[in-house]
Amino acid sequence: MTQVVRNILANAIDATPPGGIISIHAKPSGNRKVEVSIHDTGPGIPAERQQEIFELFVTDKPAGQGTGLGLFIAAQIIREHNGSLLCESGEGDGSRFRLFLPIVEASA
Repeated sequence: MTQVVRNILANAIDATPPGGIISIHAKPSGNRKVEVSIHDTGPGIPAERQQEIFELFVTDKPAGQGTGLGLFIAAQIIREHNGSLLCESGEGDGSRFRLFLPIVEASA
């Protein structure tokens, strides 16, 4: 999960202009799941791009600055833990990534 949060935060930091805000919240979301939300005040992601951002090698960064692996790997890790990863964004409105993960009881 550390890698998931690190990848999403790295993108948020890259997208958020100086003076912008990045926030992280966690809360129960019902059905024995927890929601972790990461929101930035960057430029947002156009609607037509939102479906492809979790695909392999998709990046908006200039050549040599991004591999297009971060969100792909994050989505894979979340799926391996029986969770889901959603993006809510609009041009000029920033981006919110919502991670939903099942709550697992710790064993003694």
